[in-house]
Amino acid sequence: MQTIRHPGVIQELRERIRGVETVRPRADEPGVSTGFVALDRLFPAGGLTRGTLIEWVGEGEGEGEGEGDGCGAATLALAVAAHLLRSGATFVAIDEAGEFYPVAADQLGIPLERTVVVRPPDAASALWAWEQALRCPGVAVTFGRIRSANDRVFRRLQVGVESGGGWGFLMRPPECQSAPSWAATRVCVEPVSGSGCPSLLGRRLRVRVSRRGSGARVPAVEVDLPYETSPLPLAPQLAGPVEIFCSAAG
Repeated sequence: MQTIRHPGVIQELRERIRGVETVRPRADEPGVSTGFVALDRLFPAGGLTRGTLIEWVGEGEGEGEGEGDGCGAATLALAVAAHLLRSGATFVAIDEAGEFYPVAADQLGIPLERTVVVRPPDAASALWAWEQALRCPGVAVTFGRIRSANDRVFRRLQVGVESGGGWGFLMRPPECQSAPSWAATRVCVEPVSGSGCPSLLGRRLRVRVSRRGSGARVPAVEVDLPYETSPLPLAPQLAGPVEIFCSAAG
């Protein structure tokens, strides 16, 4: 019997194997706190491990409402990012859909003076921006929505974040929960009914954290978001838009 080995299939299998081999918690490095004690307890390292991708998945209603989605996944992700940025470095938002709202991010504690918003014109440019931001040692958190992507794209993001040593916060739709994850960690968020204010701030969220390759039962904790995490300055200054011409990597 003749076996047909298609070069593209073999390469894809190689990439999957390398991904499985490299996505492992770094046992020699303690986790960095998320700013929420209850949430930190769900991570084996006591917090977020540097150089990793983290998927933030919203459950229930509210998806598709921009960065302030009704389920709270984006809101919690931004609050955690704000805590990680207290030690300095830069926050990069990859904003293909034009959803990122600086005022809301500022209320959650994101330092606008150290924020770069990239609005790529197409998917290829978005992937290039993701890779460059993740590879940059001066960027602590790269944040944005990724609705659909294949294994090769996720592998490129994974290599980038491991090289840069920061965190990639991938906002993902609810339906991705049944799909395999290339991220080291998946954080599932849903609102707790009757928890008060339905706006961006001041509500309770139920959070579950699962690690790649772990079939264990996933515990859940409840996290309270405060009404205001930092004072809102008058007319915070943002740099004007700059056009950057580049050739997107295929």
